[in-house]
Amino acid sequence: MVVPLGGQYEQRCNAAALARFRVPVLSTVDETNLDHVRKWALTGKASQVRFPDKKVEAVERILSLPRYGASTE
Repeated sequence: MVVPLGGQYEQRCNAAALARFRVPVLSTVDETNLDHVRKWALTGKASQVRFPDKKVEAVERILSLPRYGASTE
């Protein structure tokens, strides 16, 4: 479960992405949704989000850029 920080655009983007993985997103944590938080906490279900390992691909791409070592000659 996530609660994006107000006034932070990237927080809303992250929450929208997580919602696609069925991670519950709350706008606030207060008395109005305390029951929802309680039920979520007691279910024992954890969302499994698996992202592909792209480290090597990312490093190779960075190193291929002219500024980081690829020759432009």
